[in-house]
Amino acid sequence: MKSCDPIPARVMHRTRRAGLAPLEFVLALPILLFLMALMINFGIIGAWKVRTQTNTRYAAWRSVDSRSGQYNPTPPYWPSDAPLSEGTGNILDDVQTLWNSVPELTYEFIRGPVVGAPQHPVVLDVRPPDEHDGFEMDRGAHQGRGQLDRPLPMLRGATASGRFAFDHTVELLDNRWQFRSLGITWNDEERARRWYRMEHSDLTALDSTIGDAYQALVDAHQVLIDNPNKDDLYPLDRDDEFTDASRRCTVVTGQDVPLAPDFYPRLRRACTLDTQTVEEDLVSPLIDRIRDLPCSMGDRFLSLYNNEACCWETNCRPGDAAYWNSRYSLAAAFLSAAGCQNPGMRQPCMCPPQQP
Repeated sequence: MKSCDPIPARVMHRTRRAGLAPLEFVLALPILLFLMALMINFGIIGAWKVRTQTNTRYAAWRSVDSRSGQYNPTPPYWPSDAPLSEGTGNILDDVQTLWNSVPELTYEFIRGPVVGAPQHPVVLDVRPPDEHDGFEMDRGAHQGRGQLDRPLPMLRGATASGRFAFDHTVELLDNRWQFRSLGITWNDEERARRWYRMEHSDLTALDSTIGDAYQALVDAHQVLIDNPNKDDLYPLDRDDEFTDASRRCTVVTGQDVPLAPDFYPRLRRACTLDTQTVEEDLVSPLIDRIRDLPCSMGDRFLSLYNNEACCWETNCRPGDAAYWNSRYSLAAAFLSAAGCQNPGMRQPCMCPPQQP
């Protein structure tokens, strides 16, 4: 292109905008910084909202079903001035609606207030729902609460306080009807009296034989209490020979003192009205354990005497070991006389050679 030729229009246009880029950047920079601050605020607030929800659920879960939360500390990233608490929740209406939608769960013998026996005057009160062990799914809700108050990282003038806050709650069903939460000692105990207010007199009104059986049980229990020879039963669960003998040897060996064994034959629990099942599964095994009691007790005493004799023999004290050897011989003779398995002669333990 020659110098005398006219300048093209596109070149003249670029020439007129030269030097405006810095000005445009300066004008757009506040808007860009404002958008960046909004994104940072949004990200920080969103992250702490998720953390609040998570820790609120955590606070509820760590204290349900008789838990204290002492073994589940607050996460280290959670601020010390942000409380996480737990407590009793509200009645859950949604659960109540679902509970009421099942016809079988609305009967009086489940929900109350009373249930009566056909053609009998007895009436049993069902425990009201507001009691601890009431038969209601919507009761016993557990609530966790998390509260957080922190300053905005940027644009603190956007709010009057320059801060953002969350107050989140979550509710969990904690009424699991487990035997511990019902105040029951172990899982085989009857739950009927936890749900119904009934006494033996109520059941007697339904069937007089129930009252007779209960009175026979009370009389048998009283006979055991009034037994003049009840001290003779102490070896069944509190024999002093076990504790005293082991305590003497503990001085030498430094081992723990074992507790006296409980030899009482226990009746296994079952819930059935079939008398043949009770006879075969409960009564007959109990009778067998009672008949085997002399042999089972003799074996334990024999083991005690053997251990005690061995304890003193290995510690090179034959005088103390001689007493337990004699006790072992008496126990072995008793087992033979009772028709139990003959243990035979015990093998003495060796005394280690003495150091010069």
